[in-house]
Amino acid sequence: MEITAFYPGDGSEPVSLINGYPPVNLSSHKSSLLTHSLRHGANSYISITENKDAPQSASNCRRHILEALQLRCQTDQQLVNRRFILPTQSASEQAKIKLPLEINLSDFIPSSAPNPAQQNRRAAIAIDCEMVGVRPLPLPHTSTTATRSTAKTEPQPKPQTTLRAKRKAKAKGNSKTKSGARPTQPWERSELPAGQVTNWRTKYSGANARKLAEARATGQLLPHWRDARAKLLEYMDAETVLVGHSVENDLHMLRLSHGRIVDTALQTAAAVFGVDHDVYPRAWRLKDLTARLTGNEIQTDTDNNHNGTRGGGNRPGFSNAPAPANRRGHDCIEDTLATRELALWCLLHPAGLSAWGAAMRQEMAAKVAAEQEKRRQAEEEGAEDEALAEQQEQIKELERVFGPI
Repeated sequence: MEITAFYPGDGSEPVSLINGYPPVNLSSHKSSLLTHSLRHGANSYISITENKDAPQSASNCRRHILEALQLRCQTDQQLVNRRFILPTQSASEQAKIKLPLEINLSDFIPSSAPNPAQQNRRAAIAIDCEMVGVRPLPLPHTSTTATRSTAKTEPQPKPQTTLRAKRKAKAKGNSKTKSGARPTQPWERSELPAGQVTNWRTKYSGANARKLAEARATGQLLPHWRDARAKLLEYMDAETVLVGHSVENDLHMLRLSHGRIVDTALQTAAAVFGVDHDVYPRAWRLKDLTARLTGNEIQTDTDNNHNGTRGGGNRPGFSNAPAPANRRGHDCIEDTLATRELALWCLLHPAGLSAWGAAMRQEMAAKVAAEQEKRRQAEEEGAEDEALAEQQEQIKELERVFGPI
C-alpha cells in the first residue's frame, strides 16, 4: 500500500458537498504556484511551490484545491453502486454489498471522527493498494491441510469416449500424477500455512519475496492488513478526502468504510455520461487515462508473458529470484502518483476534461454504429442464405417428383 498526502489540513471550514462541477477558481495559481517539480521514475507530477514573498498564496492554493476536491466527492448512491461500504449504511444495507469471498464484513471499521489533537492528519490522501494471492484461511470446522474427500456419491454412467475427447485427454495427460490423481495445488500443500503467499502476481502487484524480505529487514514491513489500515488511519479521519482509482477494491482489502471519496474512475466517467448518473456504464483504465489526459506513461514494465515470481521461500516449486528489470510489474508509488495527478488534472483543466468526455461519446457512438452495421449485414447475409437454402429445397423436391432437372 502507498499513500501520498496532498497537504496537511489547514483547519478551514468544511465545504458543503454537492454532486457537480461548480466553478472553483484555480486559474490564478496555475502559473505561479503549481509546477511539475515532483518526480518519480520518468514522470513528473504537480506540486505546490512555496513563495517566500507571499506565503499566504500557497495556503490559498491548497485551500482552493481542497474545496474543489470536496465538491467533487461522489454521492453515497454512486459509491454504493460501486460496492463501497459506507459508515452511513445500516448493517442490513452493508450486508447487501457483494464483497470478495475472503473479506468478512465484520472486519470493517469506519474512519474515525475528526480529532483536533491528531498531529499527522491530512486533508486529502491519494491511495493505491496492490494485492497478491494467498492461501485462504480455513473455514470453521475444517482442517488446514488438504485431505481427500471420503463422501460417497451415486455411481455415474460412464461417458462415451469420442475421438475429440481422446485427443483432449492426451493433451492433458501430463497434468495428472502417475496414479491418475489431480496434482496438489500450491495453496493445498500442508507445509504452507494459512495466509502464505501462493502467487505474488508480480506482473500486476510489483511485489516479490525479495522486496518483502528487504522491507522486513529495514523495519518497513506492515505484516498484516490490520497494520496497514492502522498506519493509514494515523493520517486520516472521517473528513479526509480519499482519492483513488476504483478505490473500492483498496478499501475492501483494508476493511475500511469511508464516505468522502474522489474516485477518478467515476470522476472521468462523469465527464462522459454526466454527473447526475448514479451508475456509469463503463470506466476507463488508469493507464489509458494517464496517457491521454496527463501525458504520463505508467505501467510500462508490465510483460504479458510474465506471471510474477511465486512465493514460498525456498520450498520446491517457488523462486525468490527478482524479476528481470523489464518485468517488475506495477509500481505502487507510480500508480498512486498517477491517480493523484489525474484527480488534480481534472480540477485544473475542466475544459480539457469536457472535451475528452465529448470525444469518448463520439468514439462510443461510432463503435455502436459500426456494430449495428455489422449486425445488419449479418442479418442480410443470413436472409440470403435462408432464401438460397429454400430454393435448393424446392429444386430437390421437383427432382424427386419429375426427375433431374
